[in-house]
Amino acid sequence: MIEPYQDVINEYGIDEPTIKYAVGVLTGHIIAGEKIKLACERHLSDLQRIKSDPELKPGIYDLQVTGGSGNIGADRDQTSAPFINYLGDNKGNLNSQGTGDVHGPSKIRLILFSGDVLKLDNISKVKFIAISKFQSSNELGQGEYIVGLDIPAGTYKLSSNVKFNPEFDNLGWSIDILDKNGDNKTQEYNSSNNDVVVKLNNGDVVSTSNMYSGETAGITPDQEKLIFNKVK
Repeated sequence: MIEPYQDVINEYGIDEPTIKYAVGVLTGHIIAGEKIKLACERHLSDLQRIKSDPELKPGIYDLQVTGGSGNIGADRDQTSAPFINYLGDNKGNLNSQGTGDVHGPSKIRLILFSGDVLKLDNISKVKFIAISKFQSSNELGQGEYIVGLDIPAGTYKLSSNVKFNPEFDNLGWSIDILDKNGDNKTQEYNSSNNDVVVKLNNGDVVSTSNMYSGETAGITPDQEKLIFNKVK
């Protein structure tokens, strides 16, 4: 039932990605479990309470760090939402020549829900760039992505343009896949675990983070990618 939330849908627009997804779930066009349905209904209900707020609205954003270097975290209002914990650096577009002096990318994709509270440590200034058009790719940087919009559904073997140091075999990419039922699966891709295959379904939310950011000579943190190679 979306009739009680029609004012919110009109306010934000049906093409706003989180609205479009929630409406698809609640109308049955997107198959989802009961946890996801309740989360979508809660999301629309919360939007009704904040729709007149001129501040940052829920949605999908590229968070760009424009001042400082530190941790980006959040208190999520919805327990089924992906966990936010990233290192961001306003120098993420610079090549540290593998020294690790740049401590993360300057741009991170985030999905923000109503009630979320971002926590920035040693970061003085950020910019939020709303995402309204999606370019599907099998190469993802750090952040949160929606399968079917940011990357096609399929079965993939992971690789990366990041070169890992085997002395630090626990450092590398971490991938969380949140499915439509609210169930989460975590995979690690690093020098000691480099034969990883994942299956992505439409509507899944994929979170990626690289704990070895800034350590590959010739590649800036903003250029670091987790590569999804389709398995036939």
